[in-house]
Amino acid sequence: LYIRCLEEALHSYSYPAQTADLSYQISRTANGILISLSGYRDNAEILFNLILEHLKHYRPSKQEFENFKNSFSRQFRSISQDSP
Repeated sequence: LYIRCLEEALHSYSYPAQTADLSYQISRTANGILISLSGYRDNAEILFNLILEHLKHYRPSKQEFENFKNSFSRQFRSISQDSP
């Protein structure tokens, strides 16, 4: 849930990153969070620092958390009803 909330918070950086030929991906691993950057190196450090600042200070609001939790619950219920 935290990764999904963080991705939503960083959404405002997606378009500027793409215009600078950069992309990023954030995922959960067994040991924590993996941040992958790809594209031109010149602006990668700036993007990386912005992502790190969000990681350090971002706390989803109760409403954001509830919205994502409900979304995941609906997805899990839907998956459980799919045929094998």
